[in-house]
Amino acid sequence: MRAIKLPIQRVKSAYVGVNPNISLFTEMEEMCEAHGGLGLAAIQVDCPVRQAIIKYSCHFDYVSPLGYIWMCDTSYYPREISQLTQIVESCLSLPGKRYLVHRFDSYVVRGNFFNFRTQTLVDKSFIVNKPTPFQHEIDHFNNVLISDIGIFISAKGVTHEH
Repeated sequence: MRAIKLPIQRVKSAYVGVNPNISLFTEMEEMCEAHGGLGLAAIQVDCPVRQAIIKYSCHFDYVSPLGYIWMCDTSYYPREISQLTQIVESCLSLPGKRYLVHRFDSYVVRGNFFNFRTQTLVDKSFIVNKPTPFQHEIDHFNNVLISDIGIFISAKGVTHEH
């Protein structure tokens, strides 16, 4: 079985197309559950493709038995009504560290999502009205870590040093 690779590869992930690696999705779910994560991108397990999982509740056809959305080749963009909000995030690739990051509070996620009822990949868009792991995992596709865009929070509080 794969493992979370430290440090993470610093490359952009390749597009998957219509043939995602299904066993990679299931392995990533197991790792996320074992480490208490909310999401995981394939690049974090040394597989540089645009494939990720996110613990998120939505339409039941798109959620695995463990509660994850399987997605690939996804992107996000803010809605016109969107504002930036500050949230604290952590990352399985940066164990024990937390960062204060700006995230859109309302945005559209577009890409291919696995439909568990039909067992097919579906080109779909979701409107999301709160900061969620979608933005975080999609940033991994583009070689962006929270340490690149956030402010490190030490045990003593917020600091600008990474």
